Amino acid sequence: MNTAKLIAGLLLKNGKVSRAFLGISVQVLDISRAALRTHQLTGTRGVMVAHVDRSGPAMKAGLMPGDVIVEWGNTRVESIDDLHRLLTGDTIGRECVLTVLRLEKKIQSTIVPATLQ
Repeated sequence: MNTAKLIAGLLLKNGKVSRAFLGISVQVLDISRAALRTHQLTGTRGVMVAHVDRSGPAMKAGLMPGDVIVEWGNTRVESIDDLHRLLTGDTIGRECVLTVLRLEKKIQSTIVPATLQ
């Protein structure tokens, strides 16, 4: 519902919606209490990368299936809607920093979103 409101607002404001593309399929994942404590994360969920397109921005950024996206810049990501709200036309072609959990480590990756075709 929130995503629909965002899209409607963009349509009213700009007459069109430009969306950014990462080249991933994702699903929501509950993060273990131990990982939350270890990495000092707020919230309890993240967005797990299930698939990475071979030629997409995520592949170029080094994202891998199993990575759990927890932050975009300084914004916490706990749902697919959170991620969609951040993939605005303003991010296309600009470097963005993702914080992901990979196995037991918290790492940062720079990604440059492309235009959604």
